[in-house]
Amino acid sequence: MTSKPTTPDALAPWGRDEDGRPMLPMGAHWTDVPELLEQHLAGIQARVDQAQPGTWFASPTAAAPDAVCTRHDGYTRTVGQFTNMLPGDLELTLHARSDLSWSLDLIAKLRTRVAELESATGTARAMHRKHPDSEHCQYDDMTWPCPTVTALGDPSEAAELDAMRADHPAPCRVPDSPDCTCPGEPTLPQCGKTVATNGNIYAPCARHAGHSAAYCRDSAHNHYFLAADTSGPTP
Repeated sequence: MTSKPTTPDALAPWGRDEDGRPMLPMGAHWTDVPELLEQHLAGIQARVDQAQPGTWFASPTAAAPDAVCTRHDGYTRTVGQFTNMLPGDLELTLHARSDLSWSLDLIAKLRTRVAELESATGTARAMHRKHPDSEHCQYDDMTWPCPTVTALGDPSEAAELDAMRADHPAPCRVPDSPDCTCPGEPTLPQCGKTVATNGNIYAPCARHAGHSAAYCRDSAHNHYFLAADTSGPTP
């Protein structure tokens, strides 16, 4: 018997399959799954670490034609040979290691900064709380919600998304899409709009009536369009 997928966690927001691999719902990208992103970055870092260090360059000497060399710790070493390589491809090869190292360092710095901002946001939320006896902020005594809380956004939105994911487990696309694909989910009336704002005619929109998505999607799933009539199905 197939075991039940696990519940979502920090590294696998949509849960894991019976083999422990992160699940990826339809409509999501692999970069939305932290564990897959970490694995990909670790692979890039491993390839960079295995490559020869130093500054790579094309050998200028006739004694080593068509050679890529590296200069490190005062020594020059041969990385490999290249033949009939286009200038643009050679330029990319020569800078690949240093460019990837720079990119990985930048990602690490940005992640550190994001962690700092998330910590500061948590501290601000803890300080700016509604007074239990009035419609004011306990910290700055301004009308609730105070400007700080308004700027930070409603923390309940994240909780609502988590609750929706619990009610609509993978592979259902809710809340990443307004179209529920849960087995046995009752069929909702379709939107049915066909006319776009530019006058083009499409197959009837297959989204449910009153969907929150900005664009309609035709029943063939080939086109997204902004409907001209936002009040109901096109006659």
